[in-house]
Amino acid sequence: MVTFKQKLVNFAAKIYFKLKGSGLKQKQLSGRFGGEVRSSELLCRAACDGAVLLKNNGTLPLSGKFALFGRVQNDTFYKGYGSGGNVLAPYSVSILQGFENAGADLCEDLKAAYLVYCKKHPAKKGDWGDWTCSHKEMPLTDELVEGARMQTDTAVIVIGRACGEDRDQDLAEGSYYLTSAERDMLRRVTRAFPKTAVLLNLGNLIDFSFLDEFGIGAALLLWQGGMAEVAVATVTAIIGVIGIGGAMQGWLLVGCKPWERPVLMLGGRTLIYPGTMTDLVGFAL
Repeated sequence: MVTFKQKLVNFAAKIYFKLKGSGLKQKQLSGRFGGEVRSSELLCRAACDGAVLLKNNGTLPLSGKFALFGRVQNDTFYKGYGSGGNVLAPYSVSILQGFENAGADLCEDLKAAYLVYCKKHPAKKGDWGDWTCSHKEMPLTDELVEGARMQTDTAVIVIGRACGEDRDQDLAEGSYYLTSAERDMLRRVTRAFPKTAVLLNLGNLIDFSFLDEFGIGAALLLWQGGMAEVAVATVTAIIGVIGIGGAMQGWLLVGCKPWERPVLMLGGRTLIYPGTMTDLVGFAL
């Protein structure tokens, strides 16, 4: 609970930063590490390499049109909280924007509904020690879900969480556990769609028992990749990580022939590393 004294400090800090500017303001990532790799490319590589495929029954990789559920597609968690996370990013790219930039075929009516909801119910940012661990989820209707189901048999659900210094995780809904609105979303979507994948935009571990409870086909743990990197990692890792999984385990959507495994391994690795040339090589493979 944030004390009255802390609220006064937060208010005074806001006034000061408006007048003097914030020392937490980051500059554009245009520098290089070691004179070889641009910092933004290095961060993107870290985000992609950090993605963890928790489960997959063949739902991934994505192909064709899919329905994107969950308001975190717009209000993506890019970073944690506290001294290391309480910075003012110069730019940000949401998970939805990442899919759009990659030319993904999305259900437009569903996307529009989430955009309208997020505009009417903006995500709470909070001040020091009063940051939000999750965002209030948009209630779903049968009409909206069924309308999306008529366009595709594949759904992707985005769930997000954050915590950090002076904002510890709680054993409560909206923190370690799902909220009732998130559970309702999972229930409606999994009943309607034969194929369901969950993207976990997390800064901390949560109760993963819902993956089996709702029969989720695939789950990809993205963590919080950064201002734009989490969006790039989402799109890249969905293809690249599965390519590597196919090479290592001997399957993708169907069984792999022996000669296909090294090709998938090479393609998966090139897709994970950011860059135009590596992406082109990976998609070609």
